[in-house]
Amino acid sequence: MLQSICHLETCLKEVISENSNIITSSAVKNIITRKRGFFQDVQDLATIIKPIKDSIIRLESQDANLANCFFSLAQLEAAIKNVSESDHRMFRRHCIKIFNVRFNEFDFDEHLLAYYLHPEYKGK
Repeated sequence: MLQSICHLETCLKEVISENSNIITSSAVKNIITRKRGFFQDVQDLATIIKPIKDSIIRLESQDANLANCFFSLAQLEAAIKNVSESDHRMFRRHCIKIFNVRFNEFDFDEHLLAYYLHPEYKGK
């Protein structure tokens, strides 16, 4: 859904500029047309949500294991680190805080062992 919103950026801006009577809410118009883009914020959010979505799908499979949990957390960590600190300072800090809480729930020797023994680990 977030990607769909990003793909509609040009269309929505065109609707506002050419047919401003279709969207009557001035608040919606301001959000869509503001300089530091709404659409960039949506794209950044989609960047964080994608590894979460992929993790859920992977962990719901019949052959999910503890290593999959660690791979998912590593992908999520990388996505959070890629969020711009200058544009999304508070959002990024909140994501890191929540990530650390969830990571500590998986911080057991058995989880680490499953990760290190997994064939896809390969010393990374």
